[in-house]
Order: sequence, then structure tokens, then C-alpha cells
Amino acid sequence: MNIINKLKTDRYLHHKQNYSPTIQVLNPIKFMIIERIDMIHCSDADFHESFINDLAHSENQVIILSPFLSQRRASRYYSIFSSLSARQVEILIFVKPKAEQPFEIRNHYEGVENCLTNAGAIVHERAGMHEKIAFIDEKIVWHGSLNILSHNETKESMLRVECQDLVKELLSDLKIEVFHKASSDLNENDTNIKTLADQECPECGAEMKLYRNIAMWLCKNSPSCSGSSSYKESTGGLSDDPDDISLDLSCPLCNSGMQIHKGLNLRIICSSAECGFSLDRRLSDGLIRMFKRRCSK
Repeated sequence: MNIINKLKTDRYLHHKQNYSPTIQVLNPIKFMIIERIDMIHCSDADFHESFINDLAHSENQVIILSPFLSQRRASRYYSIFSSLSARQVEILIFVKPKAEQPFEIRNHYEGVENCLTNAGAIVHERAGMHEKIAFIDEKIVWHGSLNILSHNETKESMLRVECQDLVKELLSDLKIEVFHKASSDLNENDTNIKTLADQECPECGAEMKLYRNIAMWLCKNSPSCSGSSSYKESTGGLSDDPDDISLDLSCPLCNSGMQIHKGLNLRIICSSAECGFSLDRRLSDGLIRMFKRRCSK
């Protein structure tokens, strides 16, 4: 039986080690629930089976950011990608270039890349990347510390969040814009991806770093360069006080409420000091921006 068809006949596996709480997005004015968002925490032992299940149900597009490529791990996905490609599901993979791959897997880089391409994936090199993320049909995001196409026997984990608005926020933050065309408009050089322009320093032209808590872009050469610009003015971002956001978000580990921690950067953390769980900065930023936009409507 085709592996994709087999997976589609199985129920979604609920791992006993996982806790699947619900994020409730509240309207702070009307105090009513406007959406429920499921968040699942998977250990390294649980991730791949759950991720493959999501791949089996994908219909349009899969985007994977995995810095490293190893023959052992990537080969697990060749047949799956081939099945997806046969169903016209687009597969985009972002990896570090060969020169940035660990020495022990570098010699296999071209071979793995060719196998992925033969399976129907489009492989992009992204120098300096460290993100470990996957997007399914622009509505599901897997985000964490596990290299999907190279993970070995290390203790890593991933969070699964199903939310179309959050996916849009994260793709924008990664400077990846996905656009769709009719198949007749595509050509062999069209990858359906374009990169958004970086914010440039008005003083020296260098790249700028965003500090959302103070709603400012600061030059990466700061303090030697004083270049800065308003986040709200330059990007249309929201600089409202985070206290105006109503979060009803449960920790995926202990089910305690989560809260926005204020520092130089805002971060969503578990309110339980004994737990200590916190969301990755990028995931925190994406959720906070999403909540702000919804609350401002």
C-alpha cells in the first residue's frame, strides 16, 4: 500500500507524553472567544511519526527549513516526497550551503540534494540559517530545535501549532513570501518564492535589527552607528502596549497559564516558576503580533 494512503487510513496518533492544550484567543473588548488554536509538544521520539501524518494530509504546499542534510534522516522522506509530488503538492526545502554543513555529513550533501530533487522537492540554499521549522498548507507550523532532515539521536523537541494567521506572521518574519500561480504560468526556473527586502539603516545602509518591545529598528552596527527608525512607521507594525492583549494560552507541558514577559524583547513564558517553559522568540513574536492585529480589529 502506498505510504501516503496508508497514513491517511490511520487516526492521528495522540502520544501519551504529549499534552494538547488549547490556546484561546480572546477579544479584550467583548471578552468572547474568537478562535481556538491547538498546540502540541512533541519530543524527538514522537515528532517524525506525527510530522509524516501531517505530510500525508497535505494538499497544496510543504515548506521545510532544516539547516543540515544527512543521508540517514533525509532518506526517510524520499518516498513520501515522491508521493506528495505525484499529487501536485509543492515541496520547498531551505538548507545551509555545503560549506556550512558539518564535516561528517558534508561529503553526502550533493547526493542527498539530488535525491530530494528527484523526489520532487525544490532545494534552496540559505546561508547562515539556523531555523528548524516546517509549514504545511500555510495553516500548520512545526517549530523547535530539531533538524527535520538531519536529526539523529539527540534530545530535541518541536511544537505543532495550527493557525493560518501565525503561519503568515512567521513567513513574513523569515522574509519568505509565498505566492501562487496557475500551473500554465510556471516555468522550470520559477520556484514560487521571493525574498522580501531587508530593512536598511538610514545612516550607513547596513542591515537593521528589530526590537518590537520598543517598536524600533536599530542598526546592527549600534552603538557605533546611531541609525534607527520606527517599526510602526516603516513597516506598518503594531506598537500597542502588550498589556492590552488578552492571552488565554496554556503551557503545553504543565497546562499553567502563559504570559507575556517584558524585557528588551517580549516573550511568552509559562507563569509557573517550577515549569520554566517559554516559547522561542520568533514564535512568541509571531503570536504577539497576531493577537495585536486581531484585538485591533
